[in-house]
Amino acid sequence: MSITLIATIRAKAGKEKDVESVCRGFLAPTHKESGCLFYALHQSQSDPRSFIFIEKWRSQEDLSAHLNSSHITAGFKRKEELIERIDISPLIPLSGGDPRKETIA
Repeated sequence: MSITLIATIRAKAGKEKDVESVCRGFLAPTHKESGCLFYALHQSQSDPRSFIFIEKWRSQEDLSAHLNSSHITAGFKRKEELIERIDISPLIPLSGGDPRKETIA
């Protein structure tokens, strides 16, 4: 069963550009991971310190492998310096409309 989640990373004040750079560095290597179905980075319009990943993984095992990958672990070595908070929210889809407009990837 696939896993869809939203991961929000809130930068410490004044560290937005550094966090953006680290997050952008996750994109290309993550897109090459075999279990990655969807992985998109956004920045909040209302809170520029918040960076949001919308993700879809083939399985929990693929997500776990991603979280333990070299590019993710290397990027998070700067967590104490750059990041105020990380929230990871796994999602449960609820349908009720047009299925073509309710599915990520």
